[in-house]
Amino acid sequence: MTAAGAGLLIALAGCGKKDKREDIGPEADAAVAQLERLQRGAPVPIMLQPVGRAQAAVARLDGAGCQFTPGAGDGAPVLLADSRVAVLRAANAAMIMAVDPGATPERPHFVGKTHTVRIDRSPGPGEPLGDEGESWRGVLTVEDADHRTVYRTAGRYACSG
Repeated sequence: MTAAGAGLLIALAGCGKKDKREDIGPEADAAVAQLERLQRGAPVPIMLQPVGRAQAAVARLDGAGCQFTPGAGDGAPVLLADSRVAVLRAANAAMIMAVDPGATPERPHFVGKTHTVRIDRSPGPGEPLGDEGESWRGVLTVEDADHRTVYRTAGRYACSG
């Protein structure tokens, strides 16, 4: 056999073999994940709009529940929620999200098809709000599917019923 023929056999023998991800190692896995995130591009910020009766009707909210209002809490809410779902509004479209069953009252969390919402509220009992409600200072954060923050604002989180 000639040297060229031996080289060809060696080259062909390696053609079918591919490295498995587990063979590469955790450092390479992290690098691949980072590269995949970078290829998706920069996060696209969103602007939440006030949620109205139309969006609440689409989400079929059951009445008693919670709302988040940016700033001092005296404007229109950007999130309405009950024990099952939450609704937000961005780009004139309702964003309906399910309540995360693992969330706590101190840290509400909602999961949608393309975004998640987390509210970090002050601990303990809230300030009284009417006969059956409470209100807390908090921060609402919206993240995209890659867990990148696309909206964040401070405000008031109020619950009744």
